[in-house]
Amino acid sequence: MSECDRIQPLIEDLLADQLAAADRVRLDQHLAACSECRALVELHQQLDQLGDPAALPSQAAFRRMRSSVLAMTVAQPRPQPARAAGRWSVSAVALATAATLMIGIFVGRSTVSPALDEELLLDSVMQQASASRELGDLWSQPLSYANVSTGVVRNGRIHLDFDVCSRVDVTTPLNSPLASELLSQAVLESASVGERLRAIELAAAGNDPRLIEALAITLEHDPDVAVRIEALNALSKQSGQPQVQRTLLNVLRDDRSVQIRLMALDQLAAQKVAFDQLQQMIVQGDQESNPAVLQRALQLDNGEKPADWL
Repeated sequence: MSECDRIQPLIEDLLADQLAAADRVRLDQHLAACSECRALVELHQQLDQLGDPAALPSQAAFRRMRSSVLAMTVAQPRPQPARAAGRWSVSAVALATAATLMIGIFVGRSTVSPALDEELLLDSVMQQASASRELGDLWSQPLSYANVSTGVVRNGRIHLDFDVCSRVDVTTPLNSPLASELLSQAVLESASVGERLRAIELAAAGNDPRLIEALAITLEHDPDVAVRIEALNALSKQSGQPQVQRTLLNVLRDDRSVQIRLMALDQLAAQKVAFDQLQQMIVQGDQESNPAVLQRALQLDNGEKPADWL
């Protein structure tokens, strides 16, 4: 462990106004000899002084500040990120990114529009690409890329289309807007079946309309039977929603799985949907599985379920 690693807990305590007097001497001696740790402390002290009364920079000034901070990181070595329990380690690029985000929070109060500033984002991408030296840097950079597509190369130029991602770790209430938005995306877009199943399990406890819509789309269109079954079970907890009944009727008619059609039928029966409407959806469905589904519907109609289910 380097001396900088050993001194970082003291920097944390200093920034939190919890540094013991005995440790202040040791920290001051280290800061006098270490320009990187000294720059880190000075940056945090400057950020602490920002606030509503301070003059806010224009977007152009903000871009210049941001480019300057990022440019200073290009020539600096970037250690592999490491995290110990309750402590942190900051690389130069990560530090610049954090500074940009914190400055952006204050600027956004009055000068930055709600729309994403694509010029700033592209500037970050170009700065990071310029700083990258080895293939391994792809896995240690703050930004990552996905869904890359390429255009025709002409005159030494190439057209690139891609998504830019930055990893964020946050804990938030289950019914918060952030949780609803990210769970909806995880339900619909996670490549892993396991991730989709976990997201559906969590989404079942929410009541945001976006989650209900995401579950409905998943039930109708996900290619995996297990995922569709989990989505159906999750939607059963939202049976009072009109969209849920419409989705179940579509599934009763269109799903390729006899098991899912039967489950949808049971849910619709529990919601007291008229037998004639159920029969109409069933006969429009898959002819091979129709006999089994119709037989189940008739059993429900003939008294397996309470007589008032119709």
